[in-house]
Amino acid sequence: MTRVIYPAQRAIEHAVTVPGVRPARLFPVLWPLWQVETAAQVYDEQAYEVIDRFLVRGILEAGLHRSADLAAFYGLPTSLVERCLAFLTLIGHVRNTEGLVTLTPLGESSARADVRYVPKESRQQLLVERFTARPLPRSHYQGSLSLLPTPHVPAERVSDGSRFAPLFSSSTFRPEIVTQLGEQPDRFDFNLPKQLRNLRVLGHQDAYLPAYLIEDADGRLLAYSGVHGERDTFLESLCDRVPLIRTLIAAEPSQDRERSGPIGSRTANERAPYGSCPAVSGAQPSLRTASVARQRCHSVGSGRTSYASGTSCRSGPTTRSCDGRQHCDGLWPSRSSAMSVPEPTSPAG
Repeated sequence: MTRVIYPAQRAIEHAVTVPGVRPARLFPVLWPLWQVETAAQVYDEQAYEVIDRFLVRGILEAGLHRSADLAAFYGLPTSLVERCLAFLTLIGHVRNTEGLVTLTPLGESSARADVRYVPKESRQQLLVERFTARPLPRSHYQGSLSLLPTPHVPAERVSDGSRFAPLFSSSTFRPEIVTQLGEQPDRFDFNLPKQLRNLRVLGHQDAYLPAYLIEDADGRLLAYSGVHGERDTFLESLCDRVPLIRTLIAAEPSQDRERSGPIGSRTANERAPYGSCPAVSGAQPSLRTASVARQRCHSVGSGRTSYASGTSCRSGPTTRSCDGRQHCDGLWPSRSSAMSVPEPTSPAG
């Protein structure tokens, strides 16, 4: 079954409930990620068998290191104790040296945690954000998050006609981004098991996360990607860390932003200013979309950064020619070709 992308209307409806926020403009974007295939030796947490639990405690706490002593202490047949010790040796919890039974480091950590750790090979996928090379938190692996393998959004994945503008990062993937994560004590917060060893990268591919950036009247950015139906605080923190995002949003033209007011402050049959959010009440908003320029470049003969649409660069009030060969981050809408912006339709009748 094809998963439908989190709709813009739900993001807007949540944004208007945030205290102190007056949403003004909506930007549907595709956030670039790496989808990394990893392998590692992990420890499966299992419950001890009753006798096994008491045997490892007898070794650890009572200092009993021979099968006969353990059997006598617990009043068990020696043959039963030896079979249990053989199993614990097989899974790497116990070592038996000429009849002397001791716990391995794995067996000792299991005994202290009262959990039987069983080593096994595991593979899983990790998601890494491309602008800052930060791994996505555990919350992004739970629920109905939508991911796309390419910047193309199939029509059947969109329920409200939203048109998403892909963001671009020129950074390259480095395996140590993931392998270093495996050495961090907080790796569980990024969807890695607490108990793991020898984390390896098997491969990676591009992925894109559909998200909505909502700018309020004070310039604050809220982000929504469908994580539990709430704000995506991880993406919001990235907007603060990545100056390019703020630059793109700030330069997006709007008509008298301050007069646009919060969502719902105008009737649905009033035309929304360029780039403003649709009214929540009234008719379902339609979305108009124009092309998005895919280059940011330097003006010919100028040291200042300007933004290209087609083959023309804008730098201040003048327009200069651009050869389009420079390469850098981001997607930039020119004044005549903007990101997807919703526009309310008049209610029937």
